[in-house]
Amino acid sequence: MRYFTIVLLFVLIPLFAFMELPKIIEYKCLHSIDYVKEKYEVTIHGIDCLFYPARNPKRLWVLFNGATVNRYTMWSWFWREDEAWEDTAFLFLKDDQIRWYFGTQDKPLTQTYCDIIRQVMQQCNLSNNQVFTIGHSMGGYAAIYFGLQLQVKGIFALRPQIDWQNAVQFFSVKKLRDVWVDLDQLIKQSVHLPLFFLQFGEFGPDKDAGLQFVDALLKKNTLFFVQKMDNLLHTGYRPDKKFIEQMLYFMEQITTNC
Repeated sequence: MRYFTIVLLFVLIPLFAFMELPKIIEYKCLHSIDYVKEKYEVTIHGIDCLFYPARNPKRLWVLFNGATVNRYTMWSWFWREDEAWEDTAFLFLKDDQIRWYFGTQDKPLTQTYCDIIRQVMQQCNLSNNQVFTIGHSMGGYAAIYFGLQLQVKGIFALRPQIDWQNAVQFFSVKKLRDVWVDLDQLIKQSVHLPLFFLQFGEFGPDKDAGLQFVDALLKKNTLFFVQKMDNLLHTGYRPDKKFIEQMLYFMEQITTNC
């Protein structure tokens, strides 16, 4: 018998107060990105990325940037002034070609990005069940795509593109017809599914894609969380750092996915 579980956030958020979550410490980044890149930007398999190492890694958070050039999303959110990350390692990835991390038919990059993440996992001595992928828009698509490919523990996706019909309404996607993969179809083909957090609003392509993705998840035995917003635009809203941390720590404590 197929079944599904959706936990509504107005029920979920109060639960955070009763769960034993890691202590969340707020740090204000006093350094420029130039300083951070000089110390922590690395090149792996020919791709530049930002890596904050942990002294005793228990988890790896992989953050995919959206469709902006030469930027690492949320790099300042997870910076520590003492540069002493204890048990969470952070890998920040970007795609300056704005090709949804696919590369081209002549030079595909999906396997390269998978290899980068696997190499960092190995460096941290972590399994796929200790990895979470995070991203918004183009980065949200990548978080889902690579999260499924690597069978990670959890995926945190904000306003991701999902299927070609809705995604092609974004101009930058039009060049990707020869490499595009519909994520709802990928869900249907997947045996193992991570935990999901999905956020989308009232912007047409986001809403239609989000509902299509939810429909695909409902047809599987899986646990996922959905936050439906009233925002009419694709940009301009996302959860704060504290919410992201609480949600990922909560997902980490779930021992199985239906």
